[in-house]
Amino acid sequence: MEPLRVGVLASGEGTTMYAVAEAAAAGRIPARVVLVATDRPQAPALQRAQSLGLPTLVVLPSPQAPGAWEEVLASHLKAARCDLVLLAGFLRILRGPLLDAFPGRIVNLHPSLLPKYGGPGMYGTKVHAAVLASGDPSTGSTVHLVTKDVDRGPTIAQSTLDVRAGETAEELSERQKPVERELLVDTVRRFATGELPLPWHAEALDYAAAGVDTRHVRDSLRLLLRAVRYRAPATRGRPIVSSGYFAGVIRIGDSLLALTTDNVGTKVLLAQTLGRWEEVGEDMVAMNVNDLLATGSLPSALVDYIACKVPDGKVLTRIGMGLNRGLSRAGCSLLGGETAVVPDLLSSPYDLSATALGFFPPGRKPIDGSRLRPGDVLIGLASSGFHTNGYTLVRRLVEERRIPLRGRVAGVDRPLGEALLAPTRTYGPFVEPLLRAGLPTALANITGGAFSKNLLRIRKDLEFCLDQMPPPRGLFEWVSRVSGLSPEELYRTFNMGIGFVVAVRAEEEESALRLLRTHGARDAQVIGHVGSGKGVVLPSLGVRYSSY
Repeated sequence: MEPLRVGVLASGEGTTMYAVAEAAAAGRIPARVVLVATDRPQAPALQRAQSLGLPTLVVLPSPQAPGAWEEVLASHLKAARCDLVLLAGFLRILRGPLLDAFPGRIVNLHPSLLPKYGGPGMYGTKVHAAVLASGDPSTGSTVHLVTKDVDRGPTIAQSTLDVRAGETAEELSERQKPVERELLVDTVRRFATGELPLPWHAEALDYAAAGVDTRHVRDSLRLLLRAVRYRAPATRGRPIVSSGYFAGVIRIGDSLLALTTDNVGTKVLLAQTLGRWEEVGEDMVAMNVNDLLATGSLPSALVDYIACKVPDGKVLTRIGMGLNRGLSRAGCSLLGGETAVVPDLLSSPYDLSATALGFFPPGRKPIDGSRLRPGDVLIGLASSGFHTNGYTLVRRLVEERRIPLRGRVAGVDRPLGEALLAPTRTYGPFVEPLLRAGLPTALANITGGAFSKNLLRIRKDLEFCLDQMPPPRGLFEWVSRVSGLSPEELYRTFNMGIGFVVAVRAEEEESALRLLRTHGARDAQVIGHVGSGKGVVLPSLGVRYSSY
């Protein structure tokens, strides 16, 4: 196989370029540097390249023809038959011609864990000074695809480095340089061996591209519901909450009951890959009882449905252990269920679902959003991770980016696969005391559709202004880095760290927060308020949802 042909653009010392060229010459990577170009005739990178006998080029941008230098550079890189172009300390922003000539084939090395400390003007020790000023305990380097949005292209690889107390930006920079050089060399190796695909994905992967078009799902569901016209006689019970809410509520005589059902989805494929099943067993309970909670009901009973190709006693035992843990946390009984062996129907070994029944204590009315009004405060409770939503997209990212599930990623304190499998958090123990006190005016379980769907389904005639959302951390910061998704897509697909929302009157804010924290939700925080407009808005991100 012919070595990967690499072009390098550099404006400074050229030590990173030298590291790649040296690794190629030594046979450590099946690649060859075929051109080194610079915009500075006196750049040490030029002398370093010439000392290795590498072809060099100086291209001087002209104020009279701003785009001409990129066209000249693109023609030379094409003539050198470059497969990959590296920006290694190149201090000019690419605006178009070069990006168009090498789509998905130009990568940059940036000295921070993007998206932190990136953008125009952020380079060299300026980045390290910003890291030290922030007090971040760790930093690192990022190799990312170059796009027209400076330092916002999809992440390809990252490495981390602990920050030492008292060090200067220059000292941090010197410690980081060998780490980032090795990161770039390894990334070139992965491209050269086919471990990473070329061209890299120039467009961010979204949920529809991953195979789940939520708009198509919504439209198809409308057709299904339109076809169901039958209404049972009043003697069989009277529906109280309209379909499409978190759970259905029905009155039978003097009793109010709530019913919901849900499926763990493609998270089971992750469980299969890692050989861990307890977490998804717990999910079967938690995702359903949280939907019941959003109506104000108490979980009473659950039935499970497990479809499989071939039943495996060890796997079913682990699923059962997770079910048991979820039932215990929810105070809910397992009444029975169905285990169906249907090999012809399944492409995966297991499919896990459950249905949960809830009830309303005497005197308690269903929470359906009708009491919500402008001025109410929105309190968010942290999620334990992605819960059971967005895994089709996450798995696609992991597969296409060749990210090892048993390895660690920046900002996550345990192996990636273990973090992704974290079971859905059960919110009943925290929120039930508020229900007993009569404080909530609305409740929302942030599941599929995230903020665009699960707040809009409460009331479409009010505005949910999320102007105090916490910044993405951990898995959510990671997924925003590696996916390159827009904020609009991120907050439509993932819970972004907030798994449940409680609305209360503004005058009850302190009482509600005190009750939540007293009962274990120490992470409870105000994330926004209800306004008199319509839709869901995240002002700091410029995101607005008027429909799902």
